Amino acid sequence: MLSSLAEFWSLVEPLLVAARPARICEVGIGQGEFTTELLEFCKANSCRYAGIDPRADGLIMQQACGALAEFFQGLSLAMLPALSPQDVYFLDGDHNYYTVSNELKLVVQPDRWPLIFVHDVCWPWGRRDQYCSPESIPEAFRHPYSATQRVAPGRGELGPDGFSGEDSVYPYSIALHEGGPRNGVLTAIEDFIHEYGGNEWRLVIVPAVFGLGIMYAPKKCPAELKEMLEQLAKSIETLAPMLESLERNRIDLFMNFLRNVKDSVSIHADYRALAEHEAQLRAEYDRLLRHTKALQQAYDDLKAVAVPQPETPSMRGL
Repeated sequence: MLSSLAEFWSLVEPLLVAARPARICEVGIGQGEFTTELLEFCKANSCRYAGIDPRADGLIMQQACGALAEFFQGLSLAMLPALSPQDVYFLDGDHNYYTVSNELKLVVQPDRWPLIFVHDVCWPWGRRDQYCSPESIPEAFRHPYSATQRVAPGRGELGPDGFSGEDSVYPYSIALHEGGPRNGVLTAIEDFIHEYGGNEWRLVIVPAVFGLGIMYAPKKCPAELKEMLEQLAKSIETLAPMLESLERNRIDLFMNFLRNVKDSVSIHADYRALAEHEAQLRAEYDRLLRHTKALQQAYDDLKAVAVPQPETPSMRGL
């Protein structure tokens, strides 16, 4: 299942080269696949790296921390204010309206126009909140949610099939309903641009691998980067139907894979139950067999010591 920003590296790297950043911040490290790419880029381009994740991998930190890299274990909304302004941000942390909206408010200021990459702007989290820690989201911004029900394409409500935090390497909860106000990553971006960005910001969406959104301010970025992003937007406009079809097929295959895994788990559970029952029957059979043998032995012993019956007088004359 493709899920990492690392899948976009062939697209991201030339944009970073054109952006010429001095500082890069990554929110949401996950398993570190994309982090490895960023650290290599920073090393080759004398660029500072800052990574934020409540569950930042200790091994990655140990191997990569140095003069050009820092890791912060905590929630993005608590860590970002402590960072100096960054030139490029990768936002791939808690995929919900409240978190993304406030991350954007923190990284964009009247005199700050960074290049911003936001993952998961398409299905399922584009229009539906995901909560890694529901308790950290104010009640006014937190939709009713479930930690066990599952999301599936083409279905607005949650249900028993699809995928959920139970299938992930980290647990999360899912908003019960899709769409509507203040719900989802893409909704947060659109509302932010409408309220704070006006006509200054542009959003390019790559509709693949859950969707990559690229936010940039044309009047504030290097000319080469602006040209590349405009060309990318035109290319995606042409390729979007094909990319969206491929993404739907990819997700359908993943849904089928999950169904097969669920069926396999169920079959293995049934097999284990039958195996346990067979073991119990075998144990009972062995117990009864031992008991039968003991009874047979007792019977044989009784026969061996049995006293013959005395003859009667009438029998002597015969």
